[in-house]
Amino acid sequence: MTEGSERSPSHLLVVLRMGEANFLNHVLPILSIDSDVKLTIVRPEPPPPDLADPRIEYVDCSSSNPLLRIFRTLMHAMRLGRAGSIQAILSFNAVPYGMIATFSALRAGKPCHVGFVGTDAHRLERKAWGRLIDRLLRRAHLFTVPGEDHRRALIRRNYPSQFIETLPHSIDLERFHSASATDRDLDLVFVGRLTRSKQVDQILHALQRVVALRPRLIIVGDGPERVRLVELADELGLSDRVSFAGFRRDPSTYFRRAQAFVMASSREGLPFSLIEAMCSGTIPIVTSVGAIPEVVDDGKNGILVRPNDVDGLAAAISEVFSNPVLRDTLRNGALAVRDSYSYEAAAQTWRRALTQLETRSRRH
Repeated sequence: MTEGSERSPSHLLVVLRMGEANFLNHVLPILSIDSDVKLTIVRPEPPPPDLADPRIEYVDCSSSNPLLRIFRTLMHAMRLGRAGSIQAILSFNAVPYGMIATFSALRAGKPCHVGFVGTDAHRLERKAWGRLIDRLLRRAHLFTVPGEDHRRALIRRNYPSQFIETLPHSIDLERFHSASATDRDLDLVFVGRLTRSKQVDQILHALQRVVALRPRLIIVGDGPERVRLVELADELGLSDRVSFAGFRRDPSTYFRRAQAFVMASSREGLPFSLIEAMCSGTIPIVTSVGAIPEVVDDGKNGILVRPNDVDGLAAAISEVFSNPVLRDTLRNGALAVRDSYSYEAAAQTWRRALTQLETRSRRH
């Protein structure tokens, strides 16, 4: 596992919240770097049973008490970080796992990475205690972000720009593949957690305004807003056009069946569901927040809408479903991004980033 004369670390300690999504999107690309890579993963909850790999050792820090989970994660990370075989410490999500990894790395004298995902970079800007956390995190040797929007947010807070690496999302392209237009029996799909920031209620209001087109929407996901959204769909007279599928571990089937993916979020990082949709040939009709405009080129591979613009969202839905030529153009444009989000592409970025991580740690 070499790049020029430099060698990147091969035994890594990883601190993250475990789950299938994090495993597939963060862990698998690292394992794809080289067959020599070994991971020790400290996580606050058990991994799904089918995510076993002989190159991974899991350290269980689970507890019913959230504070105790964090404490156990910190203690294990500090203990394992001092082990001679561990060459670097990686983390995903700045709070608390980036903090735990950075503190443990400083105590052990090991190189450290903090992965900013979701809305991490912007959340710290909005919090009064964000500056205190920044003082700790800035002592890491490598920061990864999903796009330029996140990079700019870190630079505004004095993170060293030369230590920030853009790490595009990666997905299993065998799972998320396209289907022909004739096989798509759904009009619109939303995939995500049903929280206020996702603003699924705005999607329902937009749908009511284009009811003459009779588009059908399936909502895949669960969360605290579900009951309210079911009631709203009934109030708007959309019960026969909107269905709630609940949480689905693998949403790939829904992407292949839908003509378009719709999202009205008020804030986002770079949602994996957007990348999964585009790689499935599902046209994105989404708000221009976070790093989304870095991926969606309005009118070429999707439609961008201003946040909190229900009329604009309704107009975009109407435009897509009344213009078959536009649909074909947008679908082909969406599929063109596939190669950028493969595990192989992410592994190349990780290989370069880890080599730089090792080099920087020797200089500091």
